[in-house]
Amino acid sequence: MAIRLAAALPAAPAAPDEWMTSGEAARYLRLSRDRFEALRRQRKGPPPACAMGKGEQRGRIRYRRSELDAWLLRREGQEAR
Repeated sequence: MAIRLAAALPAAPAAPDEWMTSGEAARYLRLSRDRFEALRRQRKGPPPACAMGKGEQRGRIRYRRSELDAWLLRREGQEAR
C-alpha cells in the first residue's frame, strides 16, 4: 500500500494558486484529457480561471490549483448525498 500511495503523490508540492493548462489540470485530477475536456464542454467540470493569449495563442484556458481543489470538495459533497 505504501508503494501505491508514494506513486500517487506528486513529485514536488505545487503552489496553491499555481496556474495549470488543461492537460496539467487533467493529470492533477487524475482524469484523461478527453474526459476532462468533455466535462468542461458539458459545464460539469471545474470552472476555468481565465483564457489567455492573443492571436494564435488566443483562448488558452488556465486553471488555478486552488479552484481545482475546491471543485473536488464540492463534487465530493454532491456524491455523498
